[in-house]
Amino acid sequence: MRIQLPYGKTHVSLDVPDRNILKVIKPNIIKSEKNCKEIIADALENPINSKRLRDIKGKKFVIVVDDSTRPCPTKKLLPFVLNEIKGDVTVIFACGTHEIVENSKEILGMDIKNMSSQAESSDFRRVGKTSRGTNVELNETFLDADVKVLVGDVELHYFAGYGGGRKSVLPGVSSYETIQSNHKLMFDHNAKLGNLKDNPVHLDMMEAYNMADVDFILNAVQNPEHQIVDAFAGSHDAFFEGVKLVDKMCKIKVKEKADIVVASADGSPHDIDLYQSMKALQTVKEVIKDNGVLILVAECKNGHGSERFYNDMEKYKTGSEVRNDLMKNFVMGRHKTYYMLNALEKYHVVLVSSMQKKVVENVFRMKYAKNVDEALKNAFEIAGRDTGIFVSPNATTTMAAIG
Repeated sequence: MRIQLPYGKTHVSLDVPDRNILKVIKPNIIKSEKNCKEIIADALENPINSKRLRDIKGKKFVIVVDDSTRPCPTKKLLPFVLNEIKGDVTVIFACGTHEIVENSKEILGMDIKNMSSQAESSDFRRVGKTSRGTNVELNETFLDADVKVLVGDVELHYFAGYGGGRKSVLPGVSSYETIQSNHKLMFDHNAKLGNLKDNPVHLDMMEAYNMADVDFILNAVQNPEHQIVDAFAGSHDAFFEGVKLVDKMCKIKVKEKADIVVASADGSPHDIDLYQSMKALQTVKEVIKDNGVLILVAECKNGHGSERFYNDMEKYKTGSEVRNDLMKNFVMGRHKTYYMLNALEKYHVVLVSSMQKKVVENVFRMKYAKNVDEALKNAFEIAGRDTGIFVSPNATTTMAAIG
């Protein structure tokens, strides 16, 4: 079987013997019969367990939106939200621990009063403490508004289960100390991709959300082609409706684990560097046998993508070392090193990319392959020629799960 795998802005062809293929893991591509404008307008007109936004009165409004590190279609959503509001509006970028937004017009699509809520430089006020011990400190401009609106999208997330909804509050407009305390909960076995049940990171975020007195949310859901397929508005129940749709599109069930899994990081922009491509490892980790082989196909045009990631991979030998340090002082970005080392401890990882062989093997400790054919040959040498194979061409946006 010949399978096309996204690679940068092109594709590479992988030939897998039919006898080895267990399943090609593809997302359920959903497209709406309505256009984007109709989808958003319908969501705002029919909010879930809430008044319509235009019926919520106040003088000072804040609209929290994602920063440039998220794929949220803010440009498309924001004009509809603004059209519902009569009052003074400030847009707050939910930067969390990310850099302050410099290209606001590029994200918003317009000039409007805006600010970045950046965990280490903004002003925060304590509003309470969660049952898990997180002191909740939120952006003062956000707290002082009469009406608080969150605009975002729902997608799979490493340890919060899903992005969207409550994440606009924590980490979005929270202090560094609050984010650190919350993110330390990521080591719980329930804090994982595509899971909300008993997930302490999510539950902690929900408690912070409830302390924030949010009035309205608008969350979109995009398919892997970055088209809005639906939007949900109103109370936080809108987020949970978004989760159901993400599951329908992106959670693909398989019956057994495989000895070999080929995962493409979805091409550009998802595979721009190794740091960003790491999500493809997370979406397939549940379906690889221990001591199996994961072939990661990611161009990594910009190399490793993070000096911290590079330096941490040189510094740490095991995932447990990273965990111990993160529990003392949670440093954003270091979780990628934790996930990488955990993967390397459980199975063999072969990387097909444009990165230098010495960096791939000496720093990141993966096996280097110059192309997918060589990678598959290496995998067969490790796991045997009669082993079963899963292929996930869109692994960044598609989650494989046993079920």
